[in-house]
Amino acid sequence: MPFKVKEFREKRKMTQLELCKQANVSRQTLIDLESGKDVNTTVATLQRLAEVLKCKVGDLVCP
Repeated sequence: MPFKVKEFREKRKMTQLELCKQANVSRQTLIDLESGKDVNTTVATLQRLAEVLKCKVGDLVCP
C-alpha cells in the first residue's frame, strides 16, 4: 500500500531525521514508507507520523 508521508513531510519542510526523531520511528521504516516499498507497518506508527505531520492517518494513505 503506497503512502504519502514524503509529500506531507516536504510540505512541513522537515528532514527525514527530524520526522523520525519527533515521531519515534526508525529511519529505515520512514525510507520504506516514502519509497513505496511494500511495508507492513502498524496503525500506531502511522498515528505518530500523522500527529507530527499535523494530518489524519487517512491523509497518509494513497487511494
